[in-house]
Amino acid sequence: MMADSTETKTGESNRMTTQTRIVSGRITDRKFDENNYLQWKRVIEIYVAGEGKTSHLLVDPPTLVTDAWTLDDNILLHQILTMMEPKIQNLVHCML
Repeated sequence: MMADSTETKTGESNRMTTQTRIVSGRITDRKFDENNYLQWKRVIEIYVAGEGKTSHLLVDPPTLVTDAWTLDDNILLHQILTMMEPKIQNLVHCML
């Protein structure tokens, strides 16, 4: 199930709308463990590309980080972490 959340900012002469999709549940039932990295990585790449957020994985954060960018980044991180076995999650948390 998906819920859409829309944040709107209005200025005098311009209007900027940022839309973030929030996905409930996991991307897949297969969790990343020490035996399935390549398959798991491919599922993550497809999901993130489908969300239009590949830059969150491949590019450094923008110089000016907005609330919308931070929200998208945190949603992606949450989705990715929920697809990992706890011992892998602990390794990732040590690096954050």
